[in-house]
Amino acid sequence: MRLVLAVFTALALCSPALAKVRCKPVEPQLAGGYELRGVMEVGSLIMLSPDGSFGYMLSYGAYDEEASGCWETDGRTVTLNVRQMRVNHGNTKFRQKVLSVDSRGGLVRWEQGKAVGTYVRVRRF
Repeated sequence: MRLVLAVFTALALCSPALAKVRCKPVEPQLAGGYELRGVMEVGSLIMLSPDGSFGYMLSYGAYDEEASGCWETDGRTVTLNVRQMRVNHGNTKFRQKVLSVDSRGGLVRWEQGKAVGTYVRVRRF
């Protein structure tokens, strides 16, 4: 759990470039920290801030990706609009990622038309 706290702190303090980005404030119901569950050997976190900014990271073996930008929601989906992204292997960057909001408030991750894990809100560190 200390690692989760450290990562969320790092995401919250994301790059200086993100501090200059003005995002549209969002309804605070979905704001908070989320961790990916249901995917073996993958660690991933998302921090959705009430000011409309987000921080994201995913790690799978030696592969890592980090992104930041603005997020928005229509109540059924959360869309991450990337302003800055870093990957350590290949060119797998994305500009936008759409997650479905499930009935429990989790965020369902989709890859190639299939649900691949759910980001679950982290209640405590």
